[in-house]
Amino acid sequence: MKAIQFEKLGGPEVLQLVELPKPQPSPGQVLIKVAAIGVNYADTMHRIGAYPQPAPLPMIPGTEVAGVVEDLGAGVASLDVGMRVTTSLYPGSSGGGYVEYVVVDAERAVLIPDGVSFEASLVTLGQGWTAYLLLTQAGKLQAGESVLIHAAAGGVGSLAVQLAKLLGAGQIIGLVGSSEKEMLLQELGCDRTFLYSDLQWSQQVKDVTIGRGVDIILDSVGGSVITQNLQALAPFGRLVTYGALSQQIANMLPEQTVQLIFGNQSYIGFSLPGFVEVKAGYAEKLTAKLLNYVAEGSLKAIAKDIFPLENAALAHQAIQERRTVGKVVLKV
Repeated sequence: MKAIQFEKLGGPEVLQLVELPKPQPSPGQVLIKVAAIGVNYADTMHRIGAYPQPAPLPMIPGTEVAGVVEDLGAGVASLDVGMRVTTSLYPGSSGGGYVEYVVVDAERAVLIPDGVSFEASLVTLGQGWTAYLLLTQAGKLQAGESVLIHAAAGGVGSLAVQLAKLLGAGQIIGLVGSSEKEMLLQELGCDRTFLYSDLQWSQQVKDVTIGRGVDIILDSVGGSVITQNLQALAPFGRLVTYGALSQQIANMLPEQTVQLIFGNQSYIGFSLPGFVEVKAGYAEKLTAKLLNYVAEGSLKAIAKDIFPLENAALAHQAIQERRTVGKVVLKV
């Protein structure tokens, strides 16, 4: 079978198309003929050696696949050959998804509802889980509360905008890097959008919230934006950090710590692997819930950036240059 792997760390050019043996399902497993593969920012971090867990070399990146069940291992009764499924390869794996065929435990495969494409199903995995859990578990969103979402046109951000609306948020504000992305966010339900290029965005957030600030901030950027985040955070607000697109670690000043204390504010970290690894079966139930949202039309699956498997390097390059919108997909 065809697969993409890298034998050394480096730029997108280290991704190589290789031929590997087709796997066979063991008891309790299913063989999936892959139709679409999710590409995430974490995949690029593994490739350059910047992810907290070092990549074992050689490595096949990717943790999200969707396709058709082609074969069943002994004892599998919950699925049949020909069923359309989507699945994540973690917890338990840091990669292995950039392939034509994959084997997974049967209970990890979730049926894709009629009318939902393979590509659309992928948004309900890692990025969908992250968006939902950031709002419900880390941010503790309550009805009517305001939310500020960084990188709001990205894979997680675009889903967080829609899920915040579904979960009863009040004012939803998105931060993006271009006016084109602002237009998309307005279609998804963002009440206000601001550009990173306007260095006064934190004051703009205060202005549109009548000086109060927002109740929840979802920050995937990290680094120096912590200052602007805290300027835009309301009393009793929660600043949730879940990434570092800036590749910088936030350094909090003493006076900012004082602000957190006397403002009754919270600075919260969130790690998806750290959550789902201790919640057996939770991820599959959440995937099914999000797939139902997509099927009924209340959650729009954005997957415009689609590349052939052999062009995985171009997909990585597009993500690193922040040229993508929504879910990035490899087509098999």
